[in-house]
Amino acid sequence: MKFQNTILKCSLLCAILFLCVGSFSLSAQNLQTLQDQKEFLESQISETEKRIKENQSSRKLTLESLQNIEQQILNRQAMLDNMQQSLQIQSRKIDSINFEITNLEISIDSIKIAFGDLLRTNLRRNLLSKSSYYILSSSNMNEAFQRWRYIKQIEQHQFRQLKKMELIQMNLDQNISAMEIEMSYQSQLLEDEKNYQADIEREKELKELLIEDIKQRGSSLKKELQQQQAEQKEMQKSILTLVEKAKKKASTKAVIPEVKLALDKEFKKNKGRFPWPTTSKRIKSQFGKQTHAVFKNISVSNNGIDIEIAGSTKVASIAEGVVIGTQEVPGYKKLIIIQHGAYYSVYSNIDQLLVSISDKVDVGQVIGHINASNEPSSFHFEIWENKTPLNPIKWLSKK
Repeated sequence: MKFQNTILKCSLLCAILFLCVGSFSLSAQNLQTLQDQKEFLESQISETEKRIKENQSSRKLTLESLQNIEQQILNRQAMLDNMQQSLQIQSRKIDSINFEITNLEISIDSIKIAFGDLLRTNLRRNLLSKSSYYILSSSNMNEAFQRWRYIKQIEQHQFRQLKKMELIQMNLDQNISAMEIEMSYQSQLLEDEKNYQADIEREKELKELLIEDIKQRGSSLKKELQQQQAEQKEMQKSILTLVEKAKKKASTKAVIPEVKLALDKEFKKNKGRFPWPTTSKRIKSQFGKQTHAVFKNISVSNNGIDIEIAGSTKVASIAEGVVIGTQEVPGYKKLIIIQHGAYYSVYSNIDQLLVSISDKVDVGQVIGHINASNEPSSFHFEIWENKTPLNPIKWLSKK
């Protein structure tokens, strides 16, 4: 019965340890993802902070200044979300280590008790201290051998128990050290979270000051905004026209459905891992529809993202595909659309095109140049699935 109970306890402990190892493995994967995101956000925050300081030093109180502040608030909020997720994982890690420490302490206490009982039994019998006398007092050689072997077994058992205690104690010390490191990291995360919240509040105050200043010059800025919206609609119309043309052209050919499906799957499975089309990763304008910070009756819509660049810049394809369209669009210079099965990547604000319609392109292939001055300018990038625009940030790598 005792043997069965021991087996049951061992089985339960193994199951618990298996769950803990699985939890650690999952936590490690999640933490790596969060760490990649954290590094990406840190670079975004650093670049935007630089732009904000430049605007302040040159007293540029413009819509661009407001965009920078708004983007920085979004960056910091995303960083806070990242920290909160990291703290949740950190808490689970600490709980797992605590559980392991408790199990190790129970194990070592149990072995110490058993070892103490063994020592007391041996002392009462006086076998080890008088082992020679115990062996020599045997009535024959066979009995002497049996007694010698019995004493050796006792010595080996004691040695194994001592080694087991040393190993458990070493694991216990390692877990306690790991616990101290994790708790220190958790404390740092909590401190960083507090600082970021303070930064957000400070930037919100600066945003309100900028809004008041911009409102005084509202009429001219409103016209500029309305023109930008008209240009965005024109570009959307151009994209949909080019996509429709490509579909009609494809329908006249013998397209194997399995090939198209393979392209779709290949593109979809790389979500979150595509390389950036430019070396710059500083986002100037986010994807989606937002109410304008100054003109509350105007909604600003963006089917992609705007990336800030400075100086001449190469534009590269994010994936293998076929060029289905190139066109000039008012306000967006030259535009390139590359098809990847049912998905399309759109590159605009390009000065010089290096590809033509029907060209096959590889991932990372340079498809155009932006001949910008040292003053910051924008590169516009979009991803579509059929006729639906997708958020490029969810598809591009965080590294």
